[in-house]
Formats: sequence, C-alpha cells, structure tokens
Amino acid sequence: MVHEQNGVIAHIFFAIVASDEHQLIASLQSRVLIGPTAFVAIRRGFDPSEPVTLSLLSEASANVLSQIQDAPTSPLARGFSLFISHGFEE
Repeated sequence: MVHEQNGVIAHIFFAIVASDEHQLIASLQSRVLIGPTAFVAIRRGFDPSEPVTLSLLSEASANVLSQIQDAPTSPLARGFSLFISHGFEE
C-alpha cells in the first residue's frame, strides 16, 4: 500500500490470515486511516520475490510468511498479522 498523509508518503506491507477481503480491509483500517489518495493492492498468498517484499521484509519475516502459506490452518497462522511501514517526507 502507498499512503500519503501530512506530507509523508508511506509504503506499507500488511499480511493477515483472513477469511475474506472484508476482514482484511477492516483489520488494515484499524491500523491506518486509508484516505482517497491511498493505493492498495490486495494479493492472495505470499510471493517472496515481489519488490515490496524484498524492500520491506527481513528474511526471517519472509520465512514465517512462507510457512504460513504452506500451512494456513497451523497454530502459527491462527490470528497472524504483520504490519510494516516506512515513510518519506516530501
């Protein structure tokens, strides 16, 4: 997600084990105010080769997400969410 607020442009990576897109959006909105200028791309699954993944996630976080993708009903996946953000001032 790319979000601009108060002169700061934020790149946000958010992962969650959710039952549907509505649960995902509600969870994301509870963490950040999504304004009309936000760009949100929703993807099912996890791709460790995505540019946003390579730029924002540690190898350890990527490994956990890969494990969850392989076993989405495991105890590790239950209630899991990950929110990572970095920002740039204009």
